[in-house]
Amino acid sequence: MNAVRRFCARLVEELQIPGDCDLDGLVQHIARVTGRELTARPAPLGPRVSGLTLATDTHGLILYQRHTTVWHQTGIVLHELGHLACRHESSPEAMVEAARLLAQVTDPAQMAQHFSAGVHARHHGYHKRAELEAEEFAVQVTARLPLLAVAGSSQAVDRLAPSLEHRRPSGAP
Repeated sequence: MNAVRRFCARLVEELQIPGDCDLDGLVQHIARVTGRELTARPAPLGPRVSGLTLATDTHGLILYQRHTTVWHQTGIVLHELGHLACRHESSPEAMVEAARLLAQVTDPAQMAQHFSAGVHARHHGYHKRAELEAEEFAVQVTARLPLLAVAGSSQAVDRLAPSLEHRRPSGAP
């Protein structure tokens, strides 16, 4: 694990991520570094996979679980960016899982035409080195970018505020 930490620390340092980046800014920074046009968008991925990266030499699409918290979504996107930054190769298992998931969220023929070069599916276990590296990348980037740690805070407050307002019946003191 120490080798993974050292590798990711060196990689994050080399990426020269601006300290005031939010998640969208980080996605665009990784796009510039990898030379890919990147898009991250929510999708209903089901219970087994929380994130999925489709990549060619020139484009990348990160799909992340729509039905979870903003904090979890941020972690998923960071993990998937880790796969791209680490230049991980796809496994046959990830390709099969991706095809199954894509059939649920989009036209698979259209997606295969654009994203046949590489796929990573984020599973809940981190037994493979690529998964460990992607997760450690996410941890180290979060530690360097305080704005990511509070992702969604204002959205949560906005949603909760109406229920926290105390309303008194008319005429009550």
